[in-house]
Amino acid sequence: MNRFELTRYESMIRVSEFGTRHSTDFPAGTLGEELFQNLSRIVEHLRAYAAEKNSRQGDRRLTATRKSAAKEKLYEEMQVVSRTARILGLEDRGIERKFLLPYGVGARPLVGLARGFAKDAEPLAELFIRHALPSDFIARLNRLADELETAIGARGEATETAVENNATIDSLIEDGMTTLKKLDVIVRNTYREHPLALDAWERANHRPRAAAASASPAAPLPTA
Repeated sequence: MNRFELTRYESMIRVSEFGTRHSTDFPAGTLGEELFQNLSRIVEHLRAYAAEKNSRQGDRRLTATRKSAAKEKLYEEMQVVSRTARILGLEDRGIERKFLLPYGVGARPLVGLARGFAKDAEPLAELFIRHALPSDFIARLNRLADELETAIGARGEATETAVENNATIDSLIEDGMTTLKKLDVIVRNTYREHPLALDAWERANHRPRAAAASASPAAPLPTA
């Protein structure tokens, strides 16, 4: 969330508190009371989603770390197989072509490539083992591929949840801003002959210009 969006949220909090302090001027059953109640609900929802977002950020960092570590382990294992295949290719031309390992391959393609390594290595297992690979190297390839696939899934799920959370926050802010616009008319009409109350409203509803605020760096939503 950028600084401009954060100031909108803070404005909603101030206006909601203003409505609580001046509730007698907007009695039950009036549109003003309904809008202030709606704004309070939006603020509470935003506070809850902000807390969840802050918690989820830690989850995303953890899944990213696990995915990176799983990819590194699998790539290192595949390097050993590929290097050994090049030596096997000296006596049986063509073997090395089945175990080519591109540089910079992505995580998902690497999983598929590892499974291909494991399948192609099955009829050649004894040759690889004779060159000092462990007897379970094929099983290890498949296991590490499974671990990376699981890490990819966890990372994707965390990212998807974060995207959904951000979309919900954006929607709530949009609803809140619409409510503020409606309240601005009602409050100004209510206090048109009460300059002190109107001045308090303008302070509560104040927001910086979009151009200046949006240039500020991103900031997290406060959770309390």
